[in-house]
Amino acid sequence: MASSPSLRYLNFSNNNFIGPIPNCSVSLESLDLSNNMISEEISAEIGLCWSLKTLDLSGNYLVGKIPTSISNISSSQFLTLASNDLSGQIPSEIGRLKSLNWIYIDRNHFSGKIPEEVGNLVSLNHLDLAWNNLSGQIPSSLGNLRPSLPLPVGKQAYRLASYTPFSPQNAD
Repeated sequence: MASSPSLRYLNFSNNNFIGPIPNCSVSLESLDLSNNMISEEISAEIGLCWSLKTLDLSGNYLVGKIPTSISNISSSQFLTLASNDLSGQIPSEIGRLKSLNWIYIDRNHFSGKIPEEVGNLVSLNHLDLAWNNLSGQIPSSLGNLRPSLPLPVGKQAYRLASYTPFSPQNAD
C-alpha cells in the first residue's frame, strides 16, 4: 500500500486476513481492517499514517500495547481498537489526537488508570473504555470535554455537564 499515493479509502473488513497490519500510503484517509484474524502487534509504523482520519482495527486478535507513535496521526477522527487482546496502559500520548471524535478501545485487557490527557480531546463525542481492567479514579480532566454528551466509560454513560469525579470523600 505504501506505493499507492492516490489510495484514500481501504476497507478489508469482515474477511479472514492474517498477518501484520500493512504499511499505509501517505494519502490514505480510512483504513478498516475490522473483523479479521490479525493477531500481530500494532507496529510503531502506524504513526507514519499521518493522514488517516479513520482507523478501525476492531474485532481482531491484536496483542501488545498501543504504540505511542499513534499520536502522530493528528488528523484522526475515529479510532477503534475494540474487541482485541491489547494490554498494558492506555498511552498518555493519545491525548495529542485533538481531532478525535470517537475512541472505542473497549473489550481489551488494558490496566491502570485512564490517562489525564484524555481530557485534552476537546472534539471527543464518544469514549468507550468498557470491559477492560482499568482502575483508580475517573480523571477530573474528563470535565474538560464537551458538556452534555454521553460518554460510555464503563458499563454506564455519564453526562459531563453534571460530572463529579468519584472519590471516597464525595461518596455518600
